[in-house]
Amino acid sequence: MTREDAIANAIRQSVDTGQLASAADLVWRQGGILQTVAVGRRDLTTALPIERDTIFRIASMTKPVTTVAALTLLDKGRFELDEPITGCAPELARLRVLRHPECPLDQADDAKRPITFRDLLTHRSGQELHQLAGGIGLGVWSAIARFHAIATS
Repeated sequence: MTREDAIANAIRQSVDTGQLASAADLVWRQGGILQTVAVGRRDLTTALPIERDTIFRIASMTKPVTTVAALTLLDKGRFELDEPITGCAPELARLRVLRHPECPLDQADDAKRPITFRDLLTHRSGQELHQLAGGIGLGVWSAIARFHAIATS
């Protein structure tokens, strides 16, 4: 079985078992389309099938786009994965960590090590989603914004 067949079979199985109403993929290799798959229904009420030109709502693309930009810079040698993010975001140099998730904010200790690019790219920087929307996480997002500016300059 080819890799493309494996992808198509996995998509079909996810639709057939009801995990997904529909799914589509497009494999692009060496400047051209190698495979397209469209399986399932785009509207469960009318049972209209999904087609190659069906329009999808795609949400939350910031992480994958930023990750691609970061990996491009990594390939160019602009940073190392285990390099602290503090080079781009010095405000993250003195982070504190709660002793356990439910304790009050005054029960925090200095972080044992700085957040690295690897931590950010694998989403293990210790920042929760509600923190990233405001508060301490703003420093992480400002670092990512500066990093994105480097990537696009």
